Amino acid sequence: MPLTASHGLRADVYQDIVRLHATGLRALAVSGIDIRDLLRTTLPLETTLGQRTIDQLLALDQSTVPYVVNSDAHEAVRDVAVHAESLVINASGAHEAELLQVINTTEGERFVEMARFEIAHLARPEPYVDIDRGSRLVKAADETFGPNSVAVEFAHFAPAHRPVLWWPAANTKGTRRRLPTLVLNADNPTVISLLENPEAARVPDLLRSLRITGLLLARSDVTVEDAMELARSLEGLAIAVPAGSDA
Repeated sequence: MPLTASHGLRADVYQDIVRLHATGLRALAVSGIDIRDLLRTTLPLETTLGQRTIDQLLALDQSTVPYVVNSDAHEAVRDVAVHAESLVINASGAHEAELLQVINTTEGERFVEMARFEIAHLARPEPYVDIDRGSRLVKAADETFGPNSVAVEFAHFAPAHRPVLWWPAANTKGTRRRLPTLVLNADNPTVISLLENPEAARVPDLLRSLRITGLLLARSDVTVEDAMELARSLEGLAIAVPAGSDA
């Protein structure tokens, strides 16, 4: 809801003040109902679908509105959320999550913190139906990572340039997953190449690289061992491509 003349201030001047003093204003709004009532109609929050005020978010036709509390989590879900046209609030700024929690006390828990690993709810993956191709690549993955190490699944989801979703084992409770899981994007060119040639010599190195890519995209911790594994995989891929080749 944009500021209008009825507020007694020029809208552009007021918005400049809000932007300049946003942190302090949010802090005041957490503890003071008067400033909170003003800011909920005029203070914009960043979301995956553009800026929205709190009242605009409360007016959405959905029971809850997800938010993340740090910039890493926002980056982990942003591209998938944008392509799925799903709104997620980036509440990583000072006092933003606190302000949403205070609003919840009067609005019935409308704002719900979202873990970055809940990205599957946004991606809306569709099952990959070529069981034969999928099972051959799963076998190659088992041989690459070792048994009971990493589960590999396949699905179609947007954006196609994102090759993988990643769930650590700690985030698989209550699901059929009991291992850290790579969900490979069957619409991604690299994954398509793997599915078409699961016995190719470069497959193990590509799979290892995709696992580290999944960790990085999910903003999970990447160990020195992970980094060295990526380096070895890239070296293997470089050796597999002859010099001067267009492959």
